[in-house]
Parts: sequence; C-alpha cells; structure tokens
Amino acid sequence: MNYLMRRCAVVGVVLATLPACFLTDMVKERKGSESSDPNSKVSVISFGGKTIVNGAEFDKQLKMLFAANPQVEQYVSHMPVDAQKQLYGQVTDSLVTQKVAVAYVKEKGLDQTADYKERARDAYRSIDDQLAVKSFEDLIVKEATEQVEKLSDSELEAFYIENREKNPMFHCKPFVKNEVKAGEKKEFSPFAEVREMVRRVALQDRLNNTYLQKIEELKKKYDIKVNTDYTNKFIVNQQPAIPSEEANGAEAEVAPAVVA
Repeated sequence: MNYLMRRCAVVGVVLATLPACFLTDMVKERKGSESSDPNSKVSVISFGGKTIVNGAEFDKQLKMLFAANPQVEQYVSHMPVDAQKQLYGQVTDSLVTQKVAVAYVKEKGLDQTADYKERARDAYRSIDDQLAVKSFEDLIVKEATEQVEKLSDSELEAFYIENREKNPMFHCKPFVKNEVKAGEKKEFSPFAEVREMVRRVALQDRLNNTYLQKIEELKKKYDIKVNTDYTNKFIVNQQPAIPSEEANGAEAEVAPAVVA
C-alpha cells in the first residue's frame, strides 16, 4: 500500500470513529446566511420525500470534519476519484445512520423517558459550556494579538533582552547561535535576525498572561468559592512505600514458605 492509499485508509478510520456529537441531531431550521445559500435548496438526504439534510447542512458537516481533522482536508485533493467518492459516501452514510436512529427513537417515544431527558440536559449543558469556553478563548486570543501587533520594534527588543535568559522558548535555535554545553554561556542571536520569531514568543507569553489575569479577575468579580471540605473527603491516606531492602527481605522470608 503506497503512502497516498494509506492516507485514504486513515480518512476511513477517522470517519468511522467520529464522536456522536459530530453528527448530533441539533440541526435546526436556519434563516439568514443559510437561507440565502443556494445549496440550502438542494436535497442531499430525504426521508419519505422530505428533505432532512440539505446542501448547506452537508457543507457544514464537511467543514466540521475538516476543522477537527486538518490532515483529511489536506489529502482529499490528492486522493483518487474513487477514494474521494468513498469519503463523501461515508459522510452521508454516517448522517443517514444518525437520522434513521433518531427517527426510530422518536417513533418509539424513547426520547420521552426520564433517563433520555436527563442525558439530553447533561449533553446540552456540556455543549453550551464548551461553546462558551471556546468563545472566551477566542476573545483572549483577539485581545492578546491586538496588543502584540501594536508593539514597536524597540518594545519587542526590550522584551527579548529581558526574557531571553529566563524564557525557555528562547533557549533554542534560532535564538541561540551556539551549541551550549554545561557551564558555557549562551550566545543569543541579534534581535534584527529573529524579530518575527520574538513577536511569536511575545504573543504566546501575552496569551498566557492575559488568560490567567482574566480568569483571576473573573473569579473575584463572580465571588467564586470552592468547598474544599467536600473535595477533601475524596483524599485517601497514602500508604507509606516499603523501602526496597525491606521489600526484598520480606520476599526472601516469604519465599521458603511458598516453596514448602
């Protein structure tokens, strides 16, 4: 099997192991951007003559697949035509399987059971929390990026000089010019040679600091308190480790009895 065909095989595995949430039955009627999308009028999957997945929704599923697995999108255009057909066929098969299961569960009224509703509430809360965290992280990235983009060369150089000894990210090439041995002093590259790399390190540093500062700020704002009395009850006393010599001695004492 050549390299390209191995990549095709990987794509199949990715599709076969997609989490259920990837094809979740949360597609609701969309207006605005989707209604103006001509693909929203194209029926991709229908049940009894009624469209349940249109072209716009199918396109969105593909975008989600590629976003979660960039390597898939990277190799799709290099796949043989038959392999590409198989890929898109697997996506539709997954959607059909999900829709059939959903229809059957609703037909049987299984979605009205207490257990189902409880799990649905938990799932929705989890998804909502994940979306909120992602939005928060996107905001932090936006703020940090804007701050670093405004830094002048002199400010970046000052950051480089101040942090190159203590920031491990500066302790490798291209920031360090020489092979450093124990006891030797690092020879750092001139700022002009690593300006854009320094900006990337500054962005990472700003991201970390902004994130932590914002979290601490919000903890105070929302008066967060943790009941450690409750969480500590899960702690068990660690059993003392048996010194190796004692352990060996114990084994030696026990061994004759076992043999006997």
